Order: sequence, then C-alpha cells, then structure tokens
Amino acid sequence: MSAEELNEVLLLDLVVRGQPRLCPEIPEVWLAVDVSAVVDREDVERAQRRAALLRQAGYRAILVVGGERLTAGAEKEAGAVSVTVLQDGQVSGWEEALAALGMEDNPLQRKGWGPK
Repeated sequence: MSAEELNEVLLLDLVVRGQPRLCPEIPEVWLAVDVSAVVDREDVERAQRRAALLRQAGYRAILVVGGERLTAGAEKEAGAVSVTVLQDGQVSGWEEALAALGMEDNPLQRKGWGPK
C-alpha cells in the first residue's frame, strides 16, 4: 500500500477487526466504517473505496456506513454493492456483506444466509 493509499484508509471514521460471533468458522474480518448523521451516496462511495484499499492489502474488509438517515442516493448505492448499513439502531446487509467476501466454501450459505 502506498503512503497515499494508507492516508486514505486512515481517513475512515472507524476500523474494527474481529471474528463474526455467529460464524466462528469465518476468519477475521475488518470493518471499514464511515459515519455521518445523514449518509449520502458520496459517503458510501468513499467508504467503498477505502474498504477496497484494505482488501487490496490482503485484509477481509467489509464496508459499513452508519447514520440516523440515508438519502435515496445512498440507499441506491448501498443496494448496488455489499454494504452493511447501521441506521437508527438497526443493522441491514450484514449477512450479504459477509457472503460477498468470496470465500469458496462459504459457511453463511451452508447456514442458509446470504445470496443464493
């Protein structure tokens, strides 16, 4: 990762790493989190770009956006990519984001979660 790319990743609001509690067979994942009071399309795109940099560096990164509200543009963009959305105390897209990590033998699909 170049210095410029590292600086871009460091602009994330939060980076969390750990193992998904409900699927201990899934290796460690990194959450690339962007937080705004109102999440718009640019927030989703920016977090997506930063999560992609983490993935290019070899980390299993999941894109997460959080806020009180999402604009229509953010909802549309989030629907086009695997995004976990934290909004007003609710979580959506988590299983899909985990399933999109591209694991060959995906334990989420064995449990009936994620895209079919």
